[in-house]
Amino acid sequence: MKRNIFILALLSATQLAIQQEAPSSEAQGIHFFVDPKTNSDDPEKRMAYGLNVTPPWSDGGSFFINLPEHLWYMPDTKGIARHHDNRKNAWKVSPDGKEASYRVESLSEPGVFLDTKASAASDRVNFEMTITNHSEVFLKSIGPLFCFQYHHLKGFPPARTDNFAHTYIVISGKPVALKDIV
Repeated sequence: MKRNIFILALLSATQLAIQQEAPSSEAQGIHFFVDPKTNSDDPEKRMAYGLNVTPPWSDGGSFFINLPEHLWYMPDTKGIARHHDNRKNAWKVSPDGKEASYRVESLSEPGVFLDTKASAASDRVNFEMTITNHSEVFLKSIGPLFCFQYHHLKGFPPARTDNFAHTYIVISGKPVALKDIV
């Protein structure tokens, strides 16, 4: 019996280690991974819903998605989920790195559940988020904020620099880089 428990514990630890390592540079295609640094006890560093994604080309680095960064409802922007929620990173990544998901209950609104899935296609990532409300609270006007950080992706500027060359808005039906707006 003790031997079986030890083997199960070893397999669980191995699975956890697989989930927290970035794919090797030889890996082709889009892959997901969880960076262990996002499990910090420091709320400024913690990313409870942060997922790293490698691009479909080799040696491209990675980018970070916080899904959600914040999720709230009205009135008064009451929180459902925040990147700094006091929990370990919620994402569970498949062994091949091609799928990731989590299902959690809101820490601030008991009875509200987030069920989030990510799947890698050949040239894109598909996300699906379902919010289920089993509470007595009416969630009026739900607002999401998703954060994308590209600074580890090759060809993009470092973090905390002027990256308006890569941020666009639509003006008169055409995309315009924020750096070009006077």
